[in-house]
Amino acid sequence: MSLRGRPRKWATWLSLNAILYVTRTGCQWRMVPRDFPPWQTVYGYFWRWTHSGLWERLNAGLVKTARQQAGRNPQPSAALIDSQSVKTSEGGEARGVDVYQQTTGRKRHIIVDVLGLLLIVVVHSAGIPEGTGGKLTLPRLFDRSKRSVPKRYCRLKLSWAEGA
Repeated sequence: MSLRGRPRKWATWLSLNAILYVTRTGCQWRMVPRDFPPWQTVYGYFWRWTHSGLWERLNAGLVKTARQQAGRNPQPSAALIDSQSVKTSEGGEARGVDVYQQTTGRKRHIIVDVLGLLLIVVVHSAGIPEGTGGKLTLPRLFDRSKRSVPKRYCRLKLSWAEGA
């Protein structure tokens, strides 16, 4: 087997730990502690793993395993959808105003199964009404793009949502 590119300077697990640190603490990439690899290296791994669909595949595998351990079918047949508006600072992707909660920022639509296991998260501008955001989120459960798990959650037949 031939190796391509230069040898790794940092162990991959260090970069994974740094990514988990950033997501847990909410710190900026440039503020990653010096115990971890340089922030550019850590962000590079995060970007590649995000765009390859690795995080989605990992979550789908963990949900399947957890459901089997709970004595359930690996594919959920029911789900719950809800949204939450989150204040954000300047910059980043689309921001808007949630007129009902008077929040400027983004709105995340989250779908979980009846065990509370995360199935999918979609982030929108907070200006998108809950009903519209839900209509944009539900089809992602059945996404068959090459990045997602094939026929993801195809057994889903029932979903609960708030009034919208």
